[in-house]
Amino acid sequence: MPMGIVVFLVLLFLFVVLFVRTKNESTDNKAAIQPESQDDYKSPFDAGPLTLQQKNQDDWDGPGKVLKSDRFWGEKQKVLVPVLLDYVSAKGERSEREVDIHAFQLYASDEGKQTMFLHAFCHLRNARRYFISSRAKSITVIETGEVFTNDQQFCEFLSDHYAQSTEGKLDSFFGEIGADIAEVALYLGRMEGKLKARAKKVLIPVLAGLAGVEAVEMKDSTVCKEVLKSVGFEAKDYRKATTKLLGNESPDVRAALKSLLEELSVDNKGKPDEVIAAMAAKTLKKIV
Repeated sequence: MPMGIVVFLVLLFLFVVLFVRTKNESTDNKAAIQPESQDDYKSPFDAGPLTLQQKNQDDWDGPGKVLKSDRFWGEKQKVLVPVLLDYVSAKGERSEREVDIHAFQLYASDEGKQTMFLHAFCHLRNARRYFISSRAKSITVIETGEVFTNDQQFCEFLSDHYAQSTEGKLDSFFGEIGADIAEVALYLGRMEGKLKARAKKVLIPVLAGLAGVEAVEMKDSTVCKEVLKSVGFEAKDYRKATTKLLGNESPDVRAALKSLLEELSVDNKGKPDEVIAAMAAKTLKKIV
């Protein structure tokens, strides 16, 4: 038998042996890490394992009546507030449970009043659950021990808590001027796709300086990420944003706009980008 065929057969044999061994090891590893059944799931707040049915138990409320706001960059307002809920579901089922509220949205209650839709992690079920604040008999803030039996007072507390957080402050900032600054930068950046990444790189420090936060805080902000995904697509929005910013009397805003436009008008090598420079020049000449 020719030597070449012998070598080929030996290599083929070794490949088959290696393949079978690897497959067996993979199967053994999967068996080692997989639970004995889908029900083998233990919550630290329950006496025993939870079945799949229990995992989905009391998943009562969905976002059917969430109210729209004027915040185009997202309806959810993120917080982290651990509370103890004395809760009655739409089906009349009452329970007491510890949950961590991760976000909230405005919601129309069963009576048509404005309340809050709560996105939370439920420690009783060790899973994500949703609650309507007006259906709670009482809500106890675990950190402070403060007890709310009035829904409007709790809604005010949660709104204030969000407003005082970094995310809340940035939310307010983007509502005032931040979204317009982002609109200008990303519209110019998207005119030539290659500049989109550079536009964001230039934009983040400008936004951070105006908002009074560190650049890393701005970059990691959920609100900032949502805004940057939502702006810079329409010429009419660009014109509207520049008009609004030019009408702003703050020297800091005007200086930031000027700096942003000048930096975007040149490429990484310092050479003028004719298309963007021409667009930016129309606005730059209006900045006093």
